[in-house]
Amino acid sequence: MNYRIAVIEFPGTNCERETARAVQRAAMDPIRFKWNDDPAILASCDGYVIGGGFSYEDRSRSGIIAALDPIMRSLRVEDKKGKPILGICNGAQILLESGIIPGLSDHRLGGALAQNKQFVDGKIIGTGFYNAWVHVRLSEGSSSHAFVRGISIDTVMRIPAAHAEGRFVIPRGVLEHLYASGATIFRYCDEAGNEHPQFPCNPNGSVDNIAALGNLRGNALGIMPHPERTNEGDCMFASMRTYLSQGLYRESIDLDFSQKEELSGVYTPGVKSRELVISSIITDNTAVSVEQALRQLGFPVSVRRAVHWELTPAPDATEHQFEQDFATACKSGELFNSNKEYPVEDLPATDRTILVRTDAEDDCIGLHAKHVLTNWFG
Repeated sequence: MNYRIAVIEFPGTNCERETARAVQRAAMDPIRFKWNDDPAILASCDGYVIGGGFSYEDRSRSGIIAALDPIMRSLRVEDKKGKPILGICNGAQILLESGIIPGLSDHRLGGALAQNKQFVDGKIIGTGFYNAWVHVRLSEGSSSHAFVRGISIDTVMRIPAAHAEGRFVIPRGVLEHLYASGATIFRYCDEAGNEHPQFPCNPNGSVDNIAALGNLRGNALGIMPHPERTNEGDCMFASMRTYLSQGLYRESIDLDFSQKEELSGVYTPGVKSRELVISSIITDNTAVSVEQALRQLGFPVSVRRAVHWELTPAPDATEHQFEQDFATACKSGELFNSNKEYPVEDLPATDRTILVRTDAEDDCIGLHAKHVLTNWFG
């Protein structure tokens, strides 16, 4: 039987050809499916692969705009049936943002893929896009998953990685449940199969060296490296075919795991701090994409985006020194580009406007700006 595998493409997907070839090498038929094609075509397929790339230019954060696309509602329906779903790189980000992995109840979010952070001896030596060959091995207890049938736990695969936001961040409580169910599928290792938390063995700082995460049902997998780009990754596609041929659809299994949502409440700057809110002169495509995604979900809103900086004086700085430092930082070009950006004097303040300030768990951008300004100006 020739199984039909939909290779799903969003605007910005750029790995559809090698993904289709990998499906063909496993003796299955790739069906090119664009995000705006008829959902009935999707339902007629036996399995699915979302390839890599930069869907919607990674606007807002990688994978989130595609995850909110209406076609993902159809894919969630197929997920409930136990059909195999593979997300590679950007595809993994989309599956995680859509809640298909790790498979919490009602497809609630169970983790994130954050900006790469490369650690050596506890220090960050690099962030951002990383393109290199990496090694991965199967995690213990994962051998029944749809994409690892026949793969030995001793097998070390050498496959390429190319991503900027590939660091799995998962709450420890969720992670413990995933370990117990064998859903942490692949982990980064060295060529001998040994795991080390430091770069380059762990190329992005992912928690517990996780390179690929599955769902509890065992039919969906998100992997950050690219198995479709090398014959060493063909075993994953062959396993997909084996899973289909044996008819091993599992009944619906979700994790009803609830954790306290932490909301920071009203933001209050430091007493001696100075704030800088930066807006763009040109069209902000990220804000436009978020606005369109929200309107598709039924929220008739308008969205504007700004960058918020908070500068705090050094403990021994006088008020005059800090004012000089603040002026120097504003003129430096590090905090904003005056050719296309400008400081906002007054923020909107109406009963129909909501201001939302989001903080990264680890502010790599702020730390980088501080490092640059300190090195340049002391």
